[in-house]
Amino acid sequence: MSFIVSVGVEIIVPLLYCLIAAGGYGILFKKRFSVSLSQAFLWQIIILTFTSIVFSSFTAGIAAGIAVALLVLTVSVVREKTLRPIVDFYKPSLGNLEVVFFLLLYFAISICNAGNFFHHSDEYAHWGIFVKEILRLDRLFYVSNANMAHKDYLPALSLFEALWCKLCFGFSEAGTYRGIQIFEASLVMPLLSLGLDRKSGLREVIKTMVP
Repeated sequence: MSFIVSVGVEIIVPLLYCLIAAGGYGILFKKRFSVSLSQAFLWQIIILTFTSIVFSSFTAGIAAGIAVALLVLTVSVVREKTLRPIVDFYKPSLGNLEVVFFLLLYFAISICNAGNFFHHSDEYAHWGIFVKEILRLDRLFYVSNANMAHKDYLPALSLFEALWCKLCFGFSEAGTYRGIQIFEASLVMPLLSLGLDRKSGLREVIKTMVP
């Protein structure tokens, strides 16, 4: 039972974060889900970098990002006096299957990485250690005394992987893979802004993705 609960938390909590972050950014800047997801992730990385440097707190950056997104969603509901803005943003339709497509990607990535583990030298030499040290210190890995290669790497992807593990309430090698792959998937999602409609949207997406 505890294993099932643990797996459920590792899947549901990060998913809720993705939906909240994309919703807050999308409603604030009037962007579609497919575009807002990656941009929300990029802003989250900037916030994490800022709080880790200025306030020496990685966790504060996560809290700030979630708080801002929730504030935007709350203000939109209060201002419109209806849940319509949020419902319209997430509601799938024949011409807007972006959320459905993301959910399919999300669960496919979650399932495929179940039980995954590090198996490349660079995962043990640097970026795997980067993530562990960020979580251990609650700061950027630069201040760590741990033995690691390429300590001068930019921390962006490691920060997002650490964020993912934090949302899962603990480090796991599978969690780091899920984090980076979800981030990569979000960068592909804007292709769907071309429009997944019955006439030409899907064809345009395929033409863009296939050389």
